[in-house]
Amino acid sequence: MRITKFSSDILKFIKSQLGVIMKKTIIVLFSITFLISTAYGFNTEQKQKTAHKVTYQNRLISEMFITKIDASSWISKFFTVSPNSKRVACVSEKFNKQLVVIDGKKGKQYDRIIHGSLIFSPNSKWFAYAAQLDNQFFIVVDGKEGNKYDGIAAGSIVFSPNSERLAFAAQSDNNWFVVVDGKKHKQYDGIKKGAFVFSHDNNHYAYGAQLDNNSFVVVDAEEIKQYDNVGKFIFSPNSKRLAYVAEIANKSFVVVDGKEEDKFDVIGARTLIFSPDSKRLAYAAKLNDKWLVVVDGKINKHYDIVNNIIFSTNSNRIAYGAKLDNKCFIVIDGKEEDGYNDLKGTPIFSPDSKRIAYIVAKDYGVFVIVDGQEGKKYDGIIKGTLFFSPDSKHFVYVAEENDKKLVVIDGIEEKTYDTIGDGYLIFSDDSKHLAYGARVGYEYFIVLDGQEGRHYDSIVKGGSIIFDSPNRFHYLAMKGVDIYLVEEVID
Repeated sequence: MRITKFSSDILKFIKSQLGVIMKKTIIVLFSITFLISTAYGFNTEQKQKTAHKVTYQNRLISEMFITKIDASSWISKFFTVSPNSKRVACVSEKFNKQLVVIDGKKGKQYDRIIHGSLIFSPNSKWFAYAAQLDNQFFIVVDGKEGNKYDGIAAGSIVFSPNSERLAFAAQSDNNWFVVVDGKKHKQYDGIKKGAFVFSHDNNHYAYGAQLDNNSFVVVDAEEIKQYDNVGKFIFSPNSKRLAYVAEIANKSFVVVDGKEEDKFDVIGARTLIFSPDSKRLAYAAKLNDKWLVVVDGKINKHYDIVNNIIFSTNSNRIAYGAKLDNKCFIVIDGKEEDGYNDLKGTPIFSPDSKRIAYIVAKDYGVFVIVDGQEGKKYDGIIKGTLFFSPDSKHFVYVAEENDKKLVVIDGIEEKTYDTIGDGYLIFSDDSKHLAYGARVGYEYFIVLDGQEGRHYDSIVKGGSIIFDSPNRFHYLAMKGVDIYLVEEVID
């Protein structure tokens, strides 16, 4: 199931049932508070959680109340939405104490909730965060406190893909270590930030650690290699292979399956990628002021810049962006396409691997190229909105023109709006329906197959449209200060 995200424009008016003068005053005051306050919270006063159903256009809409926002205590930067876009969490602060509120239910009060620690499991059933009480830090999972430590690294909490395992980096007595499944591992001077990763089958994990002036590669609690420095770790999709970036004597190289590849001046760590079938590996490297792409250990042509490497779904094809002599172009299966002023984002292959699309800039305009054909020029193309339908027959993106946004599907323009949610754009799994979030003035709604749906005061920031079946989807929306789970059935 494809999941996308919609970052809505939070500037909105919250409607009230008071008189006209009082209504306008409350709307303005709440809007200002909602935008600039650093202290917000969820009101735990719950409405009855029964679904309200209404038919709008050809869609049966069911609205389930989730929680109410309390503008006096919510710390907005903590707001978190679950991967299935059905649950919400935030941190509330009062009287110098903080607590987590999940779906309107208050947790225990602590001195501090660690910013960046709130996380739902991939299956959205579990929720974890790091908290501080007195001078001790600990992880709270579904309300249960774990062991106490001197510190916990912000952003280090990781669930396994199946949501059954949990890991994080903690500190005791000035030493750092990883805790996996509640078990404390060997202590080091430091744990590499963001380096911990579970394999896709959940059975293995890897991370980098620092001791004295050496960096260690740790796999399943065992030190397997020592280098001057180690970086990005990735498991192959089948979980049988591990690749990472290492450094010795100011030279960088990739290690895959325990074998060190050629040394370069720099490795683009974020470019390291396995093919979907796990058989191939590619990355960008810099040598003597030139960049190149290494595919399956083979060095390709040198360019001024290379980036955005991608394999096709069937793993047989590869594409990436390159720049040479002030011209930018896509390299597809080793062949350079036409040059333009600039490239925007990563090229995409269709699910059947037969088609390719990408965004370019030329002569003060931006446009999409699909299967080698140039589309209409616009002021801009919204990043992350270009993709193919699951059946590979259609392509879609969001364009910007004259400060308005519009969806373009197969080259055909839909209606313009003030805002179309960045990333809040999705095909149904059978490719028969296209849905996206949009705004006109202060009203938000979901557009399905070109038809506008029921209007709301906001589509929840960080949420998603998710198709549960070919004719059923859901998302999170707001009426005033109330958050609802909205489910729609297509007639």
